[in-house]
Amino acid sequence: LQNCVLKLPTIHQQVLDVVLGLLEAVDSSSEKTLMNAKNLALALTPSLLVSPTRDPMPTKEQMFVVAALITHRSELFAGLPEIYTDEAVG
Repeated sequence: LQNCVLKLPTIHQQVLDVVLGLLEAVDSSSEKTLMNAKNLALALTPSLLVSPTRDPMPTKEQMFVVAALITHRSELFAGLPEIYTDEAVG
């Protein structure tokens, strides 16, 4: 997955990191919210991954990828250079 992230334009990497960071935070509170990575993937895959067939129903594979991105966000972005600061984002 990290190779796929590296192929994205820098700005897309930044946005993905921030979005996944938010989703990771929701997942970490899943006992309260009932929104674990799998449920988040079910709800958000159609917005995050566009199907080539434009089918609005995500496949199990697509949902697995989104859940893996959420679950492994820290690992995926750990090896990437720091490309922005909190001041630039906020």
